[in-house]
Amino acid sequence: MQRVLVLTKSRIFDRRLTLQRNWYKIKKVFSSTVEEIHEVISQTYRKERDRGGTLICLGLLSAPAQAITIWNWSFTGDGNQSASGTFQTADVTPTAGVTYDITGITGTYNLDSVAYEIMGLSTDFGASNTFRWDGTPSSSLLSDFNGIDFIISSATYVNMYYSSSGYGSIAYISSGFSDTDESIVSSTLTPVPWETDALSVVGTTILFGFGGWAKRKSAKSLEK
Repeated sequence: MQRVLVLTKSRIFDRRLTLQRNWYKIKKVFSSTVEEIHEVISQTYRKERDRGGTLICLGLLSAPAQAITIWNWSFTGDGNQSASGTFQTADVTPTAGVTYDITGITGTYNLDSVAYEIMGLSTDFGASNTFRWDGTPSSSLLSDFNGIDFIISSATYVNMYYSSSGYGSIAYISSGFSDTDESIVSSTLTPVPWETDALSVVGTTILFGFGGWAKRKSAKSLEK
């Protein structure tokens, strides 16, 4: 009977020792330094790059993944004026070179350090209120000679337009504040999902790679 008790105690001790060793290994696995985690992420990126993963990511970033109704736009003029806001369109899949009708507009127009709220579209001066997109993240706002016309909170109109036939980057601003048209220095146009969908996919890919690494490291450590 005494021998049985000794053997039982010995087995319990062995099991406790095994559990303690395994627990130490588990703690060691998950106590990796920040530098090591960064290195793993870098290795995952290099691996995916060598396999063509970069091309896949660029493909994700090259176009929105779904139909949209909202576009972000902005312009900066050379006469101490600028504007930014959103266009609303019908439910569309953004495509380069396609003409889109603006159904709604919001934003702010800035002139001489005064901000005016954009109240809505206007067609009083023959504006087409249409635009095109060139299909890239750095697209400028493309419109025609009739341009895009909106009303601001001071009941004044502002028209931004291209300077020739067809569609091109908006080049001039005509407004009720001035008798002469002023030049536009730069403009931007971005489909809204571009700013959300692709980044979440890239982030998920990196986390998936890190999770796989942690699982493999844990398994190897427990085998030692």
